[in-house]
Amino acid sequence: MARLLLLAILTVLSTLAACNTDCYTKQGGTAVYSGTTSVTGSGKTCQSWSVMTPNNHAFFRDYFDITNGAPNLGYAGAANYCRDPSGGSILPSGYLWCYLAYEQGWEQCAIHKCT
Repeated sequence: MARLLLLAILTVLSTLAACNTDCYTKQGGTAVYSGTTSVTGSGKTCQSWSVMTPNNHAFFRDYFDITNGAPNLGYAGAANYCRDPSGGSILPSGYLWCYLAYEQGWEQCAIHKCT
């Protein structure tokens, strides 16, 4: 009985630890996130950053160097994941977001800041 209880407690703690690793940090004003969440806070799928439909945008591949958490990953590192791209005259928003894959517009992603 004690072993079952210990096993249950370890399972819960493991699950909680995994949940706490999906978070972003801040570098300057940019939200830095190398995770793979690709849905918004309302559950909508994110558009790939390398395509221009349905939302046309001006984010070049090098605008993802800081937000990807590593340089030179560009669109490959961003895929359709929640990010905070910036560069040129475009300032970072300070939170994670993405364009919507199946409709016009964008939404914030529900990823918390690391403590």
